[in-house]
Amino acid sequence: MRQDSSKPVGAFIDKINVMSRKELEHQLPLAQNSLEAIEVELEELMALRDTNVIRVAAMTARLATLQQV
Repeated sequence: MRQDSSKPVGAFIDKINVMSRKELEHQLPLAQNSLEAIEVELEELMALRDTNVIRVAAMTARLATLQQV
């Protein structure tokens, strides 16, 4: 579940600040699941970035070789 990114972070902090301990404990598993999902997506994006860096380096090397011919 995605949050509306147009809301300022302060609005979320304010909402958390007014929650009771019971409400916070109830929301904790959802927050942990959301964090885990974000971490998985971040790892996937980092892997894509690494793959692209390697591809660019290989293409640069090929281009340099072709320019020498």
